[in-house]
Amino acid sequence: MFDWTRFYEAKFGLRFRVNELVYRFFDYICLLRFKTILGIGSGRAIVENIVARGRYVVASDVNAKLLRIAKEHHPRISGFVVCSAKNLPFKPHSFQCVYSQGLLEHFEKEDIKIMLFESATVGDNIVFSVPLDTYRTQEEMVWFPRSIKEWENLVKICLGNCSKIRYPNLQEAVFLAKAKMKCHHLSLPLTKYLQFNMAGICGFGVGTVIYFVISSLGSLAWFIASFVGGLFHFMLTYVFWGKKRHSREGSSL
Repeated sequence: MFDWTRFYEAKFGLRFRVNELVYRFFDYICLLRFKTILGIGSGRAIVENIVARGRYVVASDVNAKLLRIAKEHHPRISGFVVCSAKNLPFKPHSFQCVYSQGLLEHFEKEDIKIMLFESATVGDNIVFSVPLDTYRTQEEMVWFPRSIKEWENLVKICLGNCSKIRYPNLQEAVFLAKAKMKCHHLSLPLTKYLQFNMAGICGFGVGTVIYFVISSLGSLAWFIASFVGGLFHFMLTYVFWGKKRHSREGSSL
């Protein structure tokens, strides 16, 4: 069985935070319009921590040890709950959005359906990002490669229509669906943010180009590139989209 705690426990530093800032851009595009977010299979909960500014965000995972480490690193998150994504201990419609990243691809279709239905019970919208069948990894973990069409069909079976964005690397995609069997059109948040936050979008683009160009020059240059790319993305996430925090208490680990 793959040891997720060992795999992630040393990956909370600046380098990994910057990576998440740069690589998860389209996840943020989908998440930042919601005020209350539940993360499932959160693991390190880096994405949840980034979007938690001005929002009520709860991170959950079945791995209590890993979640405890995440709690030490991410005080901005409102609550941490140890639970399975197949049995979420929350009241119906407790959150505007239920989010997962790199979770569903590790399960068979029937388990995915259970998790999507469960997410649709406690949340009004579902956002998840997954690697596609074009993704390559050297880690000996259990996962089931699926095409973007297969993922779309799975979502349609459980929730109805969905929106999707394929990452520029063509190896990952993020999906967005409403819990009430309707399509939550991606053009709403995407058009709005592209229209009013072009400076931030351009900053992300420049930062990403710098990241990939300089990173090939060596480990120190890689770190500098990561920092610069993350700085541009920081501008996008915090300066242009930052909002006041909700005064709401979270669950305890």
